[in-house]
Amino acid sequence: MKRLRVGLLFGGRSAEHDVSVVSMRKVVSSLDSARYQLVPIFIDRQGRFQLPGNEPFSSMLAPEVLAELSSLDVAFLALHGSYGEDGAMQGFLKTIGIPFIGCDLLASAIAMDKDMAKRLLRDSGLDVVPWLLLKRGESIEASTVEEKLSFPVVVKPCSLGSTIGVSKVHSAATLDEAIAIAFHYDHKILIEEAIFGREIECSLFGSNHSIHCSLPGELILKEELHSYDSKYLPGASELLVPPPLPASEIQRIQQTALKAYQALGCEGLARVDFFYTDEGRLFVNEVNTLPGLTPTSGYPQMWEASQVSFSQIAETVIELALERSRRDNSLSREREERVER
Repeated sequence: MKRLRVGLLFGGRSAEHDVSVVSMRKVVSSLDSARYQLVPIFIDRQGRFQLPGNEPFSSMLAPEVLAELSSLDVAFLALHGSYGEDGAMQGFLKTIGIPFIGCDLLASAIAMDKDMAKRLLRDSGLDVVPWLLLKRGESIEASTVEEKLSFPVVVKPCSLGSTIGVSKVHSAATLDEAIAIAFHYDHKILIEEAIFGREIECSLFGSNHSIHCSLPGELILKEELHSYDSKYLPGASELLVPPPLPASEIQRIQQTALKAYQALGCEGLARVDFFYTDEGRLFVNEVNTLPGLTPTSGYPQMWEASQVSFSQIAETVIELALERSRRDNSLSREREERVER
């Protein structure tokens, strides 16, 4: 049987470059070399592509890079954040006709833009954390934040992950500093009401109509904010799978995760993050369409506790990518004459 030629795209230009490199190690260790011919394609912090045995090329449009990409049966993306998870790479691969794992262009872009994602989730009847949007060049008075949300608040870039550029603000005195930090990473930022509750998450994979959901996990933090270090440094946090909750609440969390996945048009894989309050209110915090796969990341831990191997997930998302490509290619590209009767 001919092995599928799988391009492994990792690294990238975002602030989550290092996480991507570690995530790809998980993918490599999970794919059967008897079934798949793995082609590592590294993208450095300047956006230059490096193929096996070559020096970095200036861009993805270099003839050698395009030739390598065109030889692939499917691209396996382990790119997090900007230029990889936000629809940019998905759009490029779709344009040149290369199937890729994970969400399509639109769902990737919407999920990465937390403001747009919140609007769709809210319109789908799901609870989201109250927020204010601030664009570069705009300003906001602390009194307005106090009136609409009240302190403490969380200030974050609109389109980034791994808790990069995120600050918890307890009073008006440090609001401007937190806004400046967030604007260092994005042109739009969110100011969110700080929710006092437990941090719960679920892992999912599958198409948009046939979805598998893991047991949820609860993050036990050793610091106030779930920071970059607490996500990726061993021992900095703990994940309880499943959380100590009644079975009915576990099921409700899973069902809400499924609704969020469907609401944003996700397919392939995703992780849905929640806040769960003492009153039992469940807020959707974020939907991550290419979640981290490091040893401390929640996505693989929850599936391991659910007795599903990442090898099974990786094979499934590859099949879904090929199926989507076949589905897209079946659509007519020709204009049909309208018949008047």
